[in-house]
Amino acid sequence: MATTPRTEPVVADPPVPSAERLPVFDGVDVAALAEMTGHPMLREVAAQLVRNWVPAGEAVAYYDDGPGMWVSADPS
Repeated sequence: MATTPRTEPVVADPPVPSAERLPVFDGVDVAALAEMTGHPMLREVAAQLVRNWVPAGEAVAYYDDGPGMWVSADPS
């Protein structure tokens, strides 16, 4: 028996942020990791993180896929 494919768009529920807390990696010494790793890709990624490191008071997190969802470390 042949079936006709559905042509109407599938409507999904919009994504919502998870209530799960993100892991804390503030104890990782990225500069030391960049110096001691033997893997060339990991070394380059860690070195780039160190080059672009932003002080905690200036750090900003954002979601690329959400409209205007900005979270700043500075509460003012």
